[in-house]
Amino acid sequence: MTDVIGAYNQTLVSESIIDRALKRLYEGLIRAGYFDPASASPYRSIGWNDVNTAEAQSLALQSATDGLVLLKNDGTLPLKLQRKSLALIGFWAASGRQMLGGYSGIPPYLRDPAFAARELNITYYTTPGPPVRAEASLNSSWIAPTLATAEKADVIVYFGGTDTSIAAEDRDRESIEWPSAQLSLINRLATLGKPLVVVQLGDQVDDTLLLTNPNVSAIIWAGYPGQSGGTAVLDVIRGKTAPAGRLPVTQYPAKYTDQIPLTSMALRPTAGQPGRTYRWYSDAVLPFGYGLHVCPPPPDLPPNILSLHRFRCNLMRTL
Repeated sequence: MTDVIGAYNQTLVSESIIDRALKRLYEGLIRAGYFDPASASPYRSIGWNDVNTAEAQSLALQSATDGLVLLKNDGTLPLKLQRKSLALIGFWAASGRQMLGGYSGIPPYLRDPAFAARELNITYYTTPGPPVRAEASLNSSWIAPTLATAEKADVIVYFGGTDTSIAAEDRDRESIEWPSAQLSLINRLATLGKPLVVVQLGDQVDDTLLLTNPNVSAIIWAGYPGQSGGTAVLDVIRGKTAPAGRLPVTQYPAKYTDQIPLTSMALRPTAGQPGRTYRWYSDAVLPFGYGLHVCPPPPDLPPNILSLHRFRCNLMRTL
């Protein structure tokens, strides 16, 4: 919000400047037809049937899928899900609301991972695990049911990260560590001897401990995938769509927030400050533009075509 009255009372802004700003504001509203009758503006009659089309739904799914970034894969992905049961664990495993970012509109539907599993007729078990803000504790009520759910399944998929309850326009974070309860749970799940895929929602956290943990099989960064996020994630996990997204940000280590003031906008390194972005910060966990690629072959390819397919996939990994 702009405190115009406060600025005026402190003589930081004059009445003539306020008048000029108001004139420009109403000029724009008039040009946009804001004060015209509804009959003069056909866009006012647009409803769900005009925007919630099959083409728009397809584009939402494509956007969600194209935005997924594969950060780690030990060969576990893609999975043949029809032969596997899944433990879908985490605060957005069966709740689509968190898939929307801070600037999202009202979606016609929310297809979370559990919805996608049902659509595919996959055997799955789900539990929310710790809340986003939860601190690690040996006495937490969610530990026992979460581990019990994980034990039932062949593969564990953890849906965690951050959401707009802790990272938003008016909720700046001072730490980019994984929320402690979530990290503690991931470490517990990694000891169960089962494939473990972590799907990370929201903005960045330091993935160092997951990248270096040999029992974390794969990491997928999802950002805020929107209304079809669950379907997009399951499509990538099962190999229907190959993940080819790239990180739109540099991922920093947790210590970075102690190395540079939040108020410093300098990009290049200066005395006592390490610099920003992959161009000037040399200790990034993962650089801007990072992303692996999995290119599963279609079934029953003849050997000569399979060789060509593998060559193409290897070439794509280098781009």
